[in-house]
Amino acid sequence: MPSTDHFWVKRGVFFINYIGEKYKFPLTLSFIGVQGMPLGLKATVYNLDNVSENGSFFHMNPTFWEKQPEEIKKKRTYKVATIAALEHYHLEYVLKKGGWEILKKSLVFDHNPAKTDIVGIRIMKGISHMEQLENILNSDSIFKYVEEKDANE
Repeated sequence: MPSTDHFWVKRGVFFINYIGEKYKFPLTLSFIGVQGMPLGLKATVYNLDNVSENGSFFHMNPTFWEKQPEEIKKKRTYKVATIAALEHYHLEYVLKKGGWEILKKSLVFDHNPAKTDIVGIRIMKGISHMEQLENILNSDSIFKYVEEKDANE
């Protein structure tokens, strides 16, 4: 089982996975949105030999994650532009509290001595390169993640 370091970035998380002491592969999970509306999350593995990425996409239903108008706080900003897709949706909080780890666990990897690739996303009847986010990141998966985390502590 590879060990992992992760770094939070503004719109996602960057994982560096190790096998033993050797650097193995970078995995990036990123939030994708257009004009203030979230579209989904992409998971990619960078191939150093081919200088290319391959991965999978979690598409989402924005109405499932949308905040109520009274939950959106108007912030007065001077130099920092806010990101509407993060400000108007509950997704950022859920991802930071364990959602990224849940999504990472749903990915299937092909580990071989030369490289690591994403095969796809584990779904009920196999593997897919595209899946609805709410099928993976839901109340059941969050409760299961919290129980596992508490059991390990």
